[in-house]
Amino acid sequence: MPASSASSKPRKANNGFNGATLAVESKRDVTSSNHRCCAERRWLDACVREARKAGVQKHRLVAYVKRKYGSHISVFRLRSDGTFGCAVPCVWCQKELERFDIRVSFVGSDGRWCDGRVSDGTMPKPVLTAGQRRMLNKEFPL
Repeated sequence: MPASSASSKPRKANNGFNGATLAVESKRDVTSSNHRCCAERRWLDACVREARKAGVQKHRLVAYVKRKYGSHISVFRLRSDGTFGCAVPCVWCQKELERFDIRVSFVGSDGRWCDGRVSDGTMPKPVLTAGQRRMLNKEFPL
């Protein structure tokens, strides 16, 4: 194939990364966010999808996910300069993390790692993302 027919440019080395990493005893999964969904919810959706494929009933989903994948997730945002950015889970992610009772480690707004469960009340107050604000303004115009 000729070099001129390359379909895309290579990624720059200094691109930032928003993601969640899950540490399980035998493996380490990394999920990144995209313009539609946060990494935490993408990871939980993938876990639920896999459980449903395995035939797990809806009322046993939470226990299955916790048993198979563990009950701890680390969320981080890596900026283009190599430093960690604020990675506090958004409103919808905190609702899902509370539903699955998952412990979360994340980088707070002050740049330090924080740890806790949503149900404990130790998590900082969530902030709506820009996309969530846009969506809510469409549904509930002021």
